[in-house]
Amino acid sequence: IPSPRGGPLWGPKTHRSTNMALPPSYQLALDMFGLGPESDSLRSEIWDLLEPHVGATIDQHIADANRFAPLYRKVMEKYGKVLRQHDIEYTRRLFKNPFDEQWVTDTKERVEREIQLGFDMRFRGVVARYILSNFYEIVRKRRRLFGTNALRLADVAMRVLTLDTANA
Repeated sequence: IPSPRGGPLWGPKTHRSTNMALPPSYQLALDMFGLGPESDSLRSEIWDLLEPHVGATIDQHIADANRFAPLYRKVMEKYGKVLRQHDIEYTRRLFKNPFDEQWVTDTKERVEREIQLGFDMRFRGVVARYILSNFYEIVRKRRRLFGTNALRLADVAMRVLTLDTANA
C-alpha cells in the first residue's frame, strides 16, 4: 500500500535526516497525517505565530476546565501551573523539533506525565481545540496571511495537533 507521499506505507523507513528508523506505528502515524519533512518550515512558522499567545491560551483552557469540568477542578488547583508549563513545552516541541526518536520518547513521556497528573486521553483533545481555535484567530488577524498560505498553515497545525491527540 503506498503512503500519501509515495513509497511503502510500512517498513523500516527513516524519517528526517537521522540514521534511526522510527518505530513502524509512529512512521505510519506521520504518513497518515501527511507530516513529512516538507511540513517542517510550516510547523516552525506556526510556532512563531503561536508562541506569544500559547500561555494565554493554556490559561484560558485551565480557567474553563475549572468552570465547566468539576471533575478536574481539584487537579487543576493542585497541578495547574505544572500543567501549563507542560503543555507549552510539549506544544513547542511538536512545532519546532523534528519527528525523530526524541519525538517518540517525548510522546511516551507526555502520556506518562499526564496520567501522573490525573488526566486521561480526552484531555489532550480539548487542549488541542483551544490551541487550534486561538491559532485560527491569530491567522485571521494577520493581514499578510491570506488565502492559500493561511489555509496551509491552518491545515498543518490541525494535522500536528490531531496527530498529537491520536498519540495520547
